[in-house]
Amino acid sequence: PRPLSVPGSDHPFVLQAWDVLSGRATAGRRVALVAMEDHAQPLTVANWLTDRGHEVELIYPTPSIAPLLGKYSIGASLGRLAASGARFRVMERVVAIEPDRIRTANVFSGTAGEVTGFDTVVLACGGRAESSLYAALRPLVPEIHLIGDAYAPRRQWIATRHGYSQDAAH
Repeated sequence: PRPLSVPGSDHPFVLQAWDVLSGRATAGRRVALVAMEDHAQPLTVANWLTDRGHEVELIYPTPSIAPLLGKYSIGASLGRLAASGARFRVMERVVAIEPDRIRTANVFSGTAGEVTGFDTVVLACGGRAESSLYAALRPLVPEIHLIGDAYAPRRQWIATRHGYSQDAAH
C-alpha cells in the first residue's frame, strides 16, 4: 500500500485498508476513511466496513467522490453508503492525524478544518510499485519483463494492455 506521509500517520489507530480487509487489523466502530485513491478502493472499503456495522466518514481531497469511477458504476456504491449513514467530505487534504482529530486543509483555499468522532483511521491510498523480485531476477534471467502493478499500480485494463504490448519494460 502507498503510505500517507503526514504527521501522526504512524499512530496505532491508523490502519491500512488492505490490512483491515484481510483481517490482519481490526477497525473500531467509528472510522475516518482517508481516500487518496481516485477509483473504487475507498468506496469498496467503506461499503465493507458499513456492511459490518461501522460508522464511516470518507475524506476526499478531490472535488468529487471517486472521480475516475464511471458515472454509471458509482451509483450502487454511493446508494448503499448513503443508506448506511456514511458521510463524505470533499476537497479536504489530511495534514495531520492526532488521537482525537484529523486536521485538514481545503485543497484550493488552504482553509483549516478538522474531523473528530472517530476511533480508527483507515487509509485507502492505493498502491505503489513493488519490483524487488524483478530486480533480483533481472541479472539471472535472459529475458524478463516488468509489467502490471510491479511497474506502476493502475487500472487492470491498463496493466493488461501493458503486459500484452511489445513495449513492456525489460
